[in-house]
Formats: sequence, structure tokens, C-alpha cells
Amino acid sequence: MVKMKWTCGVHSVIGPPGTGKTRSLVDHCKEYIHLGYEPSDLVAVSFTRAAKVELRSRLTHETGLDGFYYVNTLHSLTARLGGHGSFIKPDEGREIVESLMLPYSKEAEDESDIRMLYEEPEIGDAQVGNLVIEMDQYRRNALITMDEAIAEYADSYGVNIPKSIAEKYASRYREIINSGRQDYTSCIEFAIQHNLVPSGRVVVVDEAQDLYPLHVAYVNQMSEQIGEVILAFDDDQAIFTYASARPDWLLSIPGSRNQLGKTERFGKAIFDLAY
Repeated sequence: MVKMKWTCGVHSVIGPPGTGKTRSLVDHCKEYIHLGYEPSDLVAVSFTRAAKVELRSRLTHETGLDGFYYVNTLHSLTARLGGHGSFIKPDEGREIVESLMLPYSKEAEDESDIRMLYEEPEIGDAQVGNLVIEMDQYRRNALITMDEAIAEYADSYGVNIPKSIAEKYASRYREIINSGRQDYTSCIEFAIQHNLVPSGRVVVVDEAQDLYPLHVAYVNQMSEQIGEVILAFDDDQAIFTYASARPDWLLSIPGSRNQLGKTERFGKAIFDLAY
């Protein structure tokens, strides 16, 4: 996992769903605005578009200001900073695995979660091509070697993907990126490599428990140059661990903490039943 250096001040907002994490982030951002910060001084990033839209709309509505340009997903933020306008089409990965004579399941492609589908034994090896594509993305996001990725997939899914095949796929896919077209993962890789950091004054991260190691590396890079960091997360609500999200790094962060405990989404009866 990425080693966070935290040379700046860090404030963590922690709590389960409905406890007001987004409300707290909005209030923090409004405090900075009242101190004289410009909307463009706030680099507020999230894992999902929905969280980005929610945070930006609240800030615009409650401050009456526009210009929250850096309230965005990590992927869109880095795509903008890198000036990337041409992206790899989804079927190009499929074309590569088919050129390598690997079986590919269109049914799995249409599913939102290939891994969950692969656990059904009746599909079996018909999905190896899908897994080669997914494993390459996983490897890049998890910041692990090809050998480590192959071992993890063999352990999790009982499929031994030949290293030579995995490397051929990765090489051909990288050729597309090197030609000038990107995917969202390569946008973040490019930003890290070229040190593309917004000229903000504070970094705000929503849904931090869902960040992949690659995302954490970029947050770390921003934190070293921008200064103050505010993180909102619920380490018990990490739903992307299957895709390399590792919330453990959040538990050892120094700095101040605001532990939120009261949820507004359900009453005590539901809580007692659940716990």
C-alpha cells in the first residue's frame, strides 16, 4: 500500500451512512470561503459522480458562488489537468484479447460486476478474456506487479492466467495509451508521473474508504503540495475492496478526528435489529 507522508494537517470526518459526513464537508468548505478562500482554492474529490454532484450543488447553493472547478471525481479532475480529450473505447480491450485467441463472454461484459458473475461455475473458462482485461486494470489500480496480480486471481477465482498472455495484453493496451488515448486509470497515472496538481489551498476527499492505492498515491501527492487535507470516510462501508480499495490506511492517519455517531436515515429499532 502507498505510504502516506502527511507533512500537512489532516482532519478526518468518520461516520456510518446518514450521520452527516457530506454535511460536515460542506460546512468545512464554507468556513474556508468565509476566511477568504476562492471556490477554486478547494480541491474536493470523490470516488463517484453522484458524490461529486451532491457536494458541488450544495456548495454552489449554500454559498451563492460559482467556480468550484476542482470539485470533481479523481478521474475527471486528472483528465482535465492532463488535457486529455481522446479516450479508449470499451471494446478495444475485447479486440485485444480476441486477437490473443482468448475466450470472451459478452454476457459478462454486460454485467456491472464481472467478478461476481465469474463466481458462477456454469460460466467458467468462457470468461478468461474478461478476467485478463479486468486483471490488468486491477494491477494498475492496486500498484502491484503482474506476478502478484496473477497470484491473487488464481487464489480468488481458480484461474491460472499465463503470464505471457497477461503481459502481451498489457503491452498492447499500453501501446494504445502511448498513442495518445487514455482511460481513467491512465489519467491518474499521467498526473502522478507529470506532477499535475491543482493550484488549490486545501484538499477535501469524500468516500475515502473507496479509494484504490493509485488514487491514494495521487491524494498523497496533492497533500504534499497543497497543504491541509480533510478526509470523510466510513471504513466499515468499503464496497470496492474487490477492486483493490484498502481502507486500512485510513485508520492510522494522524491529526484531528470528528467521529459522527447519530444517523438520520433510520431509527433506534432498526439499529438494534441490525447490531
